Amino acid sequence: MAFAVAVGLPLRLNRWLSRWWLGNYKAYILTAAGGAALIASGFITSEHRVGVMDGYHYDVVTRHGGMLIGGCFVLTFLAVNAGRRRAAPEDSRATQTPPTKKRSPNQGGEALEG
Repeated sequence: MAFAVAVGLPLRLNRWLSRWWLGNYKAYILTAAGGAALIASGFITSEHRVGVMDGYHYDVVTRHGGMLIGGCFVLTFLAVNAGRRRAAPEDSRATQTPPTKKRSPNQGGEALEG
């Protein structure tokens, strides 16, 4: 998972890449489909392993570990770097109320600027 974070870090730090990634849902969907396809291929494709371990000979057929790990990495990369586009912060000056005119201490009709 740390590797997926390290690889995706430029995607988050570079403003142009970040906007492209967050705004391009097609690339996200295609990458997710590629990761799922790698995992499915890893389960379908078998790998024949022959060797000796601790003096015992073995001859086994297993799933293709490289494809499984690759697909898991791609999906982890997507999960770590998924995000929503944030709304622009509101302009605080637009929400302030306009200043009111103050009355003079003698409560007369003239108004003071301020």
